[in-house]
Amino acid sequence: MIRLRPRLSTGTCLVLWGLSAVLVLDAVLRAGVRALPYTAPVLLLCAVAWWGLWRPQVIIDDATRSVTVRNVLSTWHLPYGSIRELTLRSWVRLRVRVAGGRETSISAWNAPGQGPRSTAVSPLDRDWLRWEDGPEDAVAHRTWNVLPLAVVAALAVLTVLSTTAILR
Repeated sequence: MIRLRPRLSTGTCLVLWGLSAVLVLDAVLRAGVRALPYTAPVLLLCAVAWWGLWRPQVIIDDATRSVTVRNVLSTWHLPYGSIRELTLRSWVRLRVRVAGGRETSISAWNAPGQGPRSTAVSPLDRDWLRWEDGPEDAVAHRTWNVLPLAVVAALAVLTVLSTTAILR
């Protein structure tokens, strides 16, 4: 299984999470457990970083003979046979067959493409020939990322509530 995610996104998340841990620990050491409700803005920032930078990725899985494109709001499951075309520039775009015989384009949020001067061969580009031998009747399908959205929304509400409590 190959997971493609930009290194900068990974590094940004790790640094942000490290600084956030220091802030929360400092608040708890100074004010005790009663400071925890007021750390909601920091937790929201961590959740948004996870949701927008860490979680989105492209996963190539030879065991299931599929590619998974995990974006912020939805996840696409692409059997090798459903992939019709790959565009690899500074972004990753796949043209796939969906139910009903229609085709659609999927752009991978936060997936590492190739810059104009890049000479490296991406795993997406290298594996392209292997994808063409999938079953012809395979179709891509999308699922909505409800749980991550609900977590971020709940933390946003908690942040608003804790912020209004601070301002009173």
